[in-house]
Amino acid sequence: LVIKGDSMNQKVIDDKAMDDGSYIVVSRESEVSNGDAVVAVLDNSATVKSFKRDGDMIVLYPESDNESHTPIYLDQYSNGLINGKVLMVLENPAAS
Repeated sequence: LVIKGDSMNQKVIDDKAMDDGSYIVVSRESEVSNGDAVVAVLDNSATVKSFKRDGDMIVLYPESDNESHTPIYLDQYSNGLINGKVLMVLENPAAS
């Protein structure tokens, strides 16, 4: 997948930031823990955010220097799913 936007530009995986235009490698089979970056599908759109389980609630929070991004709260009635865990960030060769 290709990162679009700056909602995760402060998240670093293996010394690589999740900058706009970066590629990410995602695994559907990996277990997701608090603090992991995940791909979530909400209202037929994909988003990449950091994951936190808080009781019966899941919080998907941005890690950005842009304060306009806000957390997304999901409960048992929310229409969304966690599609996978971000394993790796790759630089976009076209952006170099």
